[in-house]
Amino acid sequence: MAAPPVRFDSSAVMPDQVPYATPALRLFARELGVDLTQVKGSGRGGRIVREDVQAFVKQALSAGSGARAAVGNGLNLLPWPEIDFAKFGAVEAQPLGKIKRATGANLARNWALIPHVTQHD
Repeated sequence: MAAPPVRFDSSAVMPDQVPYATPALRLFARELGVDLTQVKGSGRGGRIVREDVQAFVKQALSAGSGARAAVGNGLNLLPWPEIDFAKFGAVEAQPLGKIKRATGANLARNWALIPHVTQHD
């Protein structure tokens, strides 16, 4: 007895509106952390051009912190949860030194960007 055919719905995989942009522009937008679905294209046929991305970034940066979410770091990471550490006892905040601030930022960036592979035999 043959198994029934499997139905595949591509709407769950593909977004409704795929931005109309060249691969080079997609790379440029990715480097800036711009979500192309939020950029309105001014090129022929609604194509997104480099000037559109640059204008979007300028507008987002000048608008303030509310619009900065659209121009992120390109990682699409979930925000850190807000934890009230005071419920565990007294909290003392100490400023980090210059070296710890620099290495901490680099460590966080590398942990998110560099592929980590583990192989078990």
